[in-house]
Amino acid sequence: MYKKLLEMLKNVDAVLLTSPHNMRYFSEFDGGEGYVLTCKHARYVLVDSRYTEIATLMAKDFSVIEFSGNLFEKLQDIIKENNVKSIGFEDSELSFSTYKKFLDELKNAELLPLLSEIDALRMVKSPEEIAKMEIAEEIGVKAFLHILKYLKIGVSESDIATEIEYSMRKNGIRTIPSWLFNTMLFTSWVSASVKILFNREKSSPCTTGFSR
Repeated sequence: MYKKLLEMLKNVDAVLLTSPHNMRYFSEFDGGEGYVLTCKHARYVLVDSRYTEIATLMAKDFSVIEFSGNLFEKLQDIIKENNVKSIGFEDSELSFSTYKKFLDELKNAELLPLLSEIDALRMVKSPEEIAKMEIAEEIGVKAFLHILKYLKIGVSESDIATEIEYSMRKNGIRTIPSWLFNTMLFTSWVSASVKILFNREKSSPCTTGFSR
């Protein structure tokens, strides 16, 4: 999906991705920690040594750069090599302190906020993406039909959620990254309130009704 980012390079020299969901979407690297930098003629995934191997396997259209300690030394080298004068970034994904750090360290490149434009690229789906969505829908339907026979009074929500995830994995779903979300099941308004309001993984038994 990195080719979609090339549209952004009409206005900036490079695009820097820091959010896990956009890094995964555009580079296919879903380690959750790292940086993706796309220039006009080169693409990079910057990670520490924990993710070098997996980034190399996943982000096949990107050069993987391993850094230890100072990330900005690597970024400066890339910026200089690619003659980058302006960098688009996800403005709502960076804390002010991180943004200030980028400003202080990357003095030779202007930082321009582009989150809304970057997110807009994901709204229009390609035929390949639509095909994947159809497969995901089929997996979801199979999981739903499979789990119906487990919906009995007294069975815990965690057991049902585990069975749903097992069914989806068995039918081809990729492993869900830990930074994305966990499989959660609500069978009553009480358990939903506990999990949502207090962020607790409390498992309740099924009752005669469903959540409202």
